[in-house]
Amino acid sequence: MIKMPNKFLITVCCVTWAWISGASPVLTLRPSTVDFGDVIAGSTSVTNLAVANTGDAPLHVSRVRACCGATASLSSATIPPGGEASLTLSVRPLAPNGAFKKNVFVHSDDPERPVFQLTLTGAAVAGASVPEVSEPQPSVPVVSASRDLSALTLTTILLAGLGLLILPWRPSAPEPVSATPEPVVPTNAVPAPVVTRTNA
Repeated sequence: MIKMPNKFLITVCCVTWAWISGASPVLTLRPSTVDFGDVIAGSTSVTNLAVANTGDAPLHVSRVRACCGATASLSSATIPPGGEASLTLSVRPLAPNGAFKKNVFVHSDDPERPVFQLTLTGAAVAGASVPEVSEPQPSVPVVSASRDLSALTLTTILLAGLGLLILPWRPSAPEPVSATPEPVVPTNAVPAPVVTRTNA
């Protein structure tokens, strides 16, 4: 004897009872159109909807399919009678191309509507540009060339005049001293005798 999981047995019993009694699940999803409004290109916008089973038999969702850049996921594949599951929808436009329209398809065992189509609308817009902040540059004082030239000319004249005033008072160089000493005559020296010669 093969032992089967309890969940599988419960599902088989519910389906069998629904077939015998004529009960059937009913997928209810409102609204059938979701407007995301303005979505910035490159960003993701997410919303959630409730998928309800208003029938008298368990609802089994076999597949949730999204197209054209949209995504969809269901929190539970089996919804009991009177129960709900959360359907998460998201869109992410890649370029600011204006209005868009995307479709999501929910496949289930609802006999009246085996494929439920959900429409997603909105507009892809460009994001606000962020201005670049430049670093402040240090201010450099601007001096005109004529002012620089006037200051340089005045400085040159003053220096030249100061040099002319200082030049006459410049001390002259001392005269060189002869290295040969003059002969010194002693005061107590005896004069040499004077010899006079006579002719014979």
